[in-house]
Amino acid sequence: MQDVLQGENRVGKVALIVGASSGIGFATAEKLTQNGVRVYVNARDAGRLSEAGGAIGAICMPGDFSDRATMQKMLKAIEKESSKLDYLVHSGAYEAEGSVANLPEEQMKDALATNVLGNARLLGRALPLLRKSEGASVVVVGSVGAERAFRNFAEHYICKSALLGLVRSTAMDFGRYNIRVNMVSPGWTVTPGSMGFVDHLCDMFARDEAQIKALLSRNVPLRRMAEPQEVANVIEFLLSDRASYVTGANVPVDGGLMNVDAGMTELPGSGN
Repeated sequence: MQDVLQGENRVGKVALIVGASSGIGFATAEKLTQNGVRVYVNARDAGRLSEAGGAIGAICMPGDFSDRATMQKMLKAIEKESSKLDYLVHSGAYEAEGSVANLPEEQMKDALATNVLGNARLLGRALPLLRKSEGASVVVVGSVGAERAFRNFAEHYICKSALLGLVRSTAMDFGRYNIRVNMVSPGWTVTPGSMGFVDHLCDMFARDEAQIKALLSRNVPLRRMAEPQEVANVIEFLLSDRASYVTGANVPVDGGLMNVDAGMTELPGSGN
């Protein structure tokens, strides 16, 4: 998988990565800059973005991408400086905990505005720049939550399922322009967001970090959480010409988690 984009750099590839100050978004930005891609990175926290982007030589564009004015400003700057967009990676997200019975409506609205409407609007507004590429590629970072669910995380599952619909419909609509749109669905991954939840579980169950990570990975066939770079490797492949006939796909990067029969895991000896 290493350096699959290197052969494409001679034409001066340009990428925009949303949610790139840490985790999977940052790992992807780092990989692309190492391969000579001109990378624009976006995140809400200007300080964290400046530190992350500066470390890898990316061009920082702070702000809330779901805000119309911020989005237009980003795209206009890219058009002025680079004239096109070859790669677009959606890695930004808003998370809220609760079921539909107790999740505040304002939190649900904020989640939908960022995770669904913001991503849909960005894809639509970026289309003119994507069409200027000889063959653009879009990757949306989803979750195994697009296909699976658990208690008290209604917002996550609603939004990730909607993103999968966005990917599939956009792949159909943009295919005529030779633009590919795919999703990667990570399982448990060592990111600041996930580790914040791990800390929460440590407090809730009076366990240490290693114990909680082991419990979360117990039924994952590979028995561990992913590193952000492992997800970035798959994103890099989907962006590259090596995936030139792949579009509308949802690629799990979950250590085999979605293959697991949850009911069978409760049987004696199944956790060995």
